[in-house]
Amino acid sequence: MIDAADSATADDVKLAAIIGFVADAADCEIATVSPDSDIYNELGVDSLGAMAIFIDMAFEFSAPEPPEQFDFAAVNTPRKLLDYVNAAHARA
Repeated sequence: MIDAADSATADDVKLAAIIGFVADAADCEIATVSPDSDIYNELGVDSLGAMAIFIDMAFEFSAPEPPEQFDFAAVNTPRKLLDYVNAAHARA
């Protein structure tokens, strides 16, 4: 069974990876991206960059790619992207 400390550590690892995906999509240094950076308004990620992030998350975490009518604006920070990944695993 996974305890709260293990879960927090796993989330920290996932969040660090997501921040890396965001930095790649935004073409910026990892240090520029915080867990609560708005990837669209602050970092300038466009729709292709957003899709690249979701593809990276699908590959790295087996998270499903978003459906066609997905509201990308609702997951506009690395922390919200982590929530998306965790929610997808909870549904699986």
